[in-house]
Amino acid sequence: MACGTTVSSNVFRNASTGYFPAILINCGSYNTIDNNVFIDTQVAGIDIDEGTRNPSVIKKYETDGIYHRRLKAVNYKQPPYAGRYKRIEHFMEDNMIVSRENLAINNIFVRTRAYSLRLGFDSTKYIMPNNYFTSDENIFTNPDKGDFSIKEEIKDSLGIDFFKPVKVYTKPEYFQDKK
Repeated sequence: MACGTTVSSNVFRNASTGYFPAILINCGSYNTIDNNVFIDTQVAGIDIDEGTRNPSVIKKYETDGIYHRRLKAVNYKQPPYAGRYKRIEHFMEDNMIVSRENLAINNIFVRTRAYSLRLGFDSTKYIMPNNYFTSDENIFTNPDKGDFSIKEEIKDSLGIDFFKPVKVYTKPEYFQDKK
């Protein structure tokens, strides 16, 4: 379960195989998936699991489960936790195995289903504004060279001026062979 995580400015090409998507939010909440490119992912770019049926996982979230015991041990309703982490105050009252307030914004999906929702997912808990869906990879300046900026001549006509360029560095200097 990922919570409070930001995934930004990545390229996911052929990143999903079999059952697994490029990004899996398994009962996670308050995640932001921003300014990414998803190309040819088989399952989905993003997969949200609304809950779990695994009894061993559910047990961790019960009132006497490990997460509740750990939070009580650090006295999470007192400083520094109470002031610094606003959402933690109601952690015990929330149903922690239900995804909520996840945001996917400013992403581009090429020949990819944006997301899959499972186990009775309530789509109102997942927000997806300003995303662009296409089957044409030629919208990018030079994807073969790792340049996933949008071609200037088509940016305005497509209405995707929200997207910030994503650069992929294939072999950074620190991975170069030392001679």
